Amino acid sequence: MRPFARLMINAGVSYREFEELSRKAFVDVTWRDQAAAGKTTSSGKISLITGLSRQEVVAIQSMLDAEDGGRVSLRSVPSDVLHFWQHDSDYLSESGVPLLLTFEGEKPSFRSLVDSYAAGSSAAAIRDALLEVGSIAKTEEGQLRFVKAYFIPAASEERLLISLRQNIRALLSTVAYNSDVPRKRPGRIERFVYTDGLTDAQIKEFSSAIRDNVKKYTEDVDKEFSKLEELNRQKGQQPAGRTVAVGVYFFEEDEYSK
Repeated sequence: MRPFARLMINAGVSYREFEELSRKAFVDVTWRDQAAAGKTTSSGKISLITGLSRQEVVAIQSMLDAEDGGRVSLRSVPSDVLHFWQHDSDYLSESGVPLLLTFEGEKPSFRSLVDSYAAGSSAAAIRDALLEVGSIAKTEEGQLRFVKAYFIPAASEERLLISLRQNIRALLSTVAYNSDVPRKRPGRIERFVYTDGLTDAQIKEFSSAIRDNVKKYTEDVDKEFSKLEELNRQKGQQPAGRTVAVGVYFFEEDEYSK
C-alpha cells in the first residue's frame, strides 16, 4: 500500500478523502457484483460482506443513487484527436502523412477534426494543449503541423489524473478480473517478467532499449486499432461500446516503490 499511499499524497488526496471514496467503492462494487450474479441484495448482506455497519451502507447507497454512475472513459480527448489525425484518410496525404491543417474552415481543418471525433469539446483548448506539449506545431503561415503521436500533459497534476483514469484503473481492473476465481471466461493477458541480476549500467541501457521497443509496439497496436475502426466505418458496423486497451509499463525498484 505504500506506493498507493504515495500516489494519493501526490494527487492531493487526504486519508479522510480516500477513506470516503473507498467506502463508496466497497458498497458499490459489492452491490453490483451481487446483482450481476443474480443474488438477492440487501443493506444487511452488503454490511456483512464489506464490514461496514448497516447504517453506513444505507447512507452510502443514498449518496450513490444521487450521483452519476455512468461509464468512465479511458480515452483522452487530445489523444483521440492525434489518433484520428494520423489515421483518418481525410486528414492524410496520398503517402499517408498527416496533412497540415488550418485551424478553421471546411474539412480537412483542425476544427472539423475535433468536431468529428471530439464533438462538444473546445477546438481552441485542444489545440493549445497539444501545442504546449509539442505534439503539434504551428508553421510560419499559421497552419498546424502533426509532430508526435502521443499527448503527455505538461502539468504534473493533469498527467496524474490521466494516469489514474487510464493506466492504473485499467491495470487494476485486469488484475481484479483475473483474481475472480468463479469467473467462467478465460483470463485476460497479464504478464510480468523480472530480474534482480543487472548492474546499474545494464539497467540504464535496458531501460533505453525497452523504451524504443515499447514505443514501436504500441504504435503498431494503435495502427491496427485504426485499421479496424476504419473498416467498421466503411461497413457501417456499430462498435460494441466497450473500450479495449493494451498497456505496458517499466518497473524499477527505487524509493518510489518502497
